[in-house]
Amino acid sequence: RTGEQRLLRCPEGHSLVNSTKGTSTGMFSHDAQECKPCSTDKEYILDPNRDQCQTCPPGLFCTGGSEVIPVTQGSVWKAEGDVYKLKSCPLGYRLYNATDAMQECQPCGRGESCATEPCFQCIPCEKGKYKDMLSASQCSLCPQNTYADTEGGVSVASCKQCDSAAYTNGAGKSKPEDCICSKRYYFGLSDILLAACYKCPTGGLCVDGTCFSGTDAESCKADGPMLGDWERDNGRFYRLVGCPSGHSLVNSTSGTSQGTFSHDVQQCKRCPSDQYILNPNKDQCQICPPGLVCQGNSDVSPVTEGSVW
Repeated sequence: RTGEQRLLRCPEGHSLVNSTKGTSTGMFSHDAQECKPCSTDKEYILDPNRDQCQTCPPGLFCTGGSEVIPVTQGSVWKAEGDVYKLKSCPLGYRLYNATDAMQECQPCGRGESCATEPCFQCIPCEKGKYKDMLSASQCSLCPQNTYADTEGGVSVASCKQCDSAAYTNGAGKSKPEDCICSKRYYFGLSDILLAACYKCPTGGLCVDGTCFSGTDAESCKADGPMLGDWERDNGRFYRLVGCPSGHSLVNSTSGTSQGTFSHDVQQCKRCPSDQYILNPNKDQCQICPPGLVCQGNSDVSPVTEGSVW
């Protein structure tokens, strides 16, 4: 109508309203015209003469106008149309932008981190590492003499302690085998499949003071093959299962192959030359009777020709 006043512009921090929609677009309404203030700390507006007040996302501090301050230092925001868009986050944060009103740089929780830029999804800490708090920090290395053989460690307690007789070459180890047993011990697994160091059995000790070869029982570094046949007991410790001729298998507290099993006493015990033994894996060394000439093994000769033994 002739002589009507029309609102053309609004100051910073206000939204121009001149339509039945309550915005600056749509069917013009003379009576609805106003400069509607945006909420000081909950909204922002880029162009007061064109845009509407926008909800302030968690990743911004808003003032009600076009000026905003990123919550996370180093995050990058750009104006696109009538809203601010989150473009990147600093290392250690994931970029969350499900909706314009929910945009923010989020730190990763316990047991996870963002190790690349841009990062849209936190990933579990690698084996050998842990993270114990909600933060932008990277996962920490497990301390020396520990290891973590699973991902996503949430505390230093996630790092399993090596056996008291073992050590690691540095931090951040990821498997039980990274625990190195000290001299006179060898590596195995405990009953609950943790890294363990077993004391070297009597028959497994090498001349140079080392025990076995670390991964099998076939040889010593200094004095050649180890006596006897040794087998792993379900990946745990070595068990002596056989001895060569002229030896007695010892694997019990009684000093024989019979009785309560004792890991530490295991050995192939040589029989003296004035004794004999029939079955090295079952029998003990026997005193040679006066009627036989013995050689320390199962070979014997009668002293009296024609005698039957």
